[in-house]
Amino acid sequence: MNKKISIFRLFLLGLFIRLLAILPATFQMTTYAQGDPVTFARTAEFIAAGLREGVLQYPEVTHTNRLWGTFLAPFWLIPGPSAVYARIILAIFGALTVYNVYVISQTYYSHRAGVYAALPMAFLPSHFLLHGTLMRDTLLIFCLTLVAQLIIVPSNQKKTSMVAVGTLAFILAYILRPDNVGIYIFVSGLGIFFLIWGRHFDNYPFIVSGLTVTLGTGLLFTALSLTPRALSEVLALRMGRAQGTATYLAGYHPENVIEMFIVSPLLAIFFLFVPLPWMVNSIPAIIPSLEGFVIFIYCLAAVASLPVILNSRHRHTAFPLLIGAVLGIVFYGLVLTNFGAATRFRQMFTWVLFIFGGIGLAVRVDIRLFDYSSDNSDSRL
Repeated sequence: MNKKISIFRLFLLGLFIRLLAILPATFQMTTYAQGDPVTFARTAEFIAAGLREGVLQYPEVTHTNRLWGTFLAPFWLIPGPSAVYARIILAIFGALTVYNVYVISQTYYSHRAGVYAALPMAFLPSHFLLHGTLMRDTLLIFCLTLVAQLIIVPSNQKKTSMVAVGTLAFILAYILRPDNVGIYIFVSGLGIFFLIWGRHFDNYPFIVSGLTVTLGTGLLFTALSLTPRALSEVLALRMGRAQGTATYLAGYHPENVIEMFIVSPLLAIFFLFVPLPWMVNSIPAIIPSLEGFVIFIYCLAAVASLPVILNSRHRHTAFPLLIGAVLGIVFYGLVLTNFGAATRFRQMFTWVLFIFGGIGLAVRVDIRLFDYSSDNSDSRL
């Protein structure tokens, strides 16, 4: 089967299931469609009402609600079910994210690796249910994967247009989630470093990767320690999320930056895999718990892919991508104590694990999915 046709089928399946997810989101039948999405819709409607009168007005809501409400407001200028229009567009962005993840992993290794990477992006319930709502996360993750795709995947397009699109996507990602600016800057700097000097370290990939991870983690906690209010801000964020029945480690509060550094791996593990089996306290919590198991499998596969990646010609882009995900997971592991929020926030980084996990699975698992022919076009990093 032609591989372009097979990934197109995967894209269509991902889009179809996201469009189906619009129905429960419309009637607020899932937790992803409750709370913030309702406020976003009301804010967008309020702003659109002012625009019809030639006035830019905002309700008394947070900066985030104003910002995302402004993005959504044009849909409320269109006659008909405005919220449905917005959800359809976001569902398309979600499906395009599936394609971005596929093409990155395919470029790194093979078609099969791309399919393995795209499968959880397409079919994990937390992904397609979120992409059927009015949450900004859908557009954010699309922008992140688009920037990575434009940098990693060879293209016949003009460089100026690619740079313009990539820059716009990068700026939009910052606007949508400014909390990640430190990670964006570090990954960008690391990417530039490897672009200029990376070939000098071609004979020492494991050493360089180890030093880079150590440096990145050290810089993260050095920045925290040099900021007088860092610890209190982390504690405030943790306590702000420690609400409801979906909390974990809510009573734990690190006393200093050194303690944060020591416990950060454990908190990162919780962030990635919650709710763990003993945390499941309701039927709806079973699904994200099973998703945590899927992420765990892909993490193991990603580790198995490291020897292939570190000895590949693509290591100069793979390093920053993987390390950026690790830093993001560590940071959000420090501040989150609610597995409802964790299942949403970790999607900003799990797509990277799926990319490398897809490679690890492709190396060891030979299942012909969306391709009935042999996978002979492996780029074999």
